[in-house]
Amino acid sequence: MSYGYWLLSLETPKARKEYTCQWCYTNIAIGEVYTKHNYIYDGFTSEKFHSDCYQAMQNTDNNATNDDSRCMDRHKRGEVCDGHTAEGEG
Repeated sequence: MSYGYWLLSLETPKARKEYTCQWCYTNIAIGEVYTKHNYIYDGFTSEKFHSDCYQAMQNTDNNATNDDSRCMDRHKRGEVCDGHTAEGEG
C-alpha cells in the first residue's frame, strides 16, 4: 500500500466558534483569522492554527522536530522550534 501526503486546501477563514491551535494548543478566538490546513495522510485531516503559529511550523526544520525533544512538546504561540519567534525575535 502506498502512503503519501496530499494537501487538499489551505484556507484563512475567520473563526465562527472557538478552536484550539494545533501548534501552541491555546484558543483561536471567535472572529480571529486563522489558517485551516486540510490534507490526506493516512486518512482525511483538518488542522487549525493561529496564522503566526502556522508560519512558525512552516519555518521549523523537520529534522529538529524529530531530534529535539523540546520540539515534540507544545510550543509558544508563533515560536519556531529553534527558539526564534515567527517575527524573527528571540
